Amino acid sequence: MFRVVLNSNGNGEAVDLMSQLFAGQWQLSPAQIENAAQAGNMNAQYSLAGMLSQGNGVEQDVAKAVYWYHRAAVAGHADAQNALGYCYYLGRGVERDYNEA
Repeated sequence: MFRVVLNSNGNGEAVDLMSQLFAGQWQLSPAQIENAAQAGNMNAQYSLAGMLSQGNGVEQDVAKAVYWYHRAAVAGHADAQNALGYCYYLGRGVERDYNEA
C-alpha cells in the first residue's frame, strides 16, 4: 500500500507503508494491511494471513489465511511458503496433502 507525500517542491513520492510498518515506524489497521495485500504487497499478504490464522485484530478465518499465504508464497515470500506447507501438512484450513506440503 502506498500513500503520496508532497515534498517542498510539490513533487509526489510514494512511501511504502508496509516497509515503515516492519521498520517499527508506522502502525497500520487491519483494513490498511488488507488493502496493501490486495494491491499485491507480499509482506502485507503474509501479515494478513497470520492475522486471519490466529484471529489477531480480525475474525479468525483459517481458510482465508491459507488463501493469503498462497498469494504471498507465489510472490516468493519464504515465510509464507513455509506457513502454507505447514497448513497442508496439518490439514489446517485445507485438506491434508503431504505432497503439497
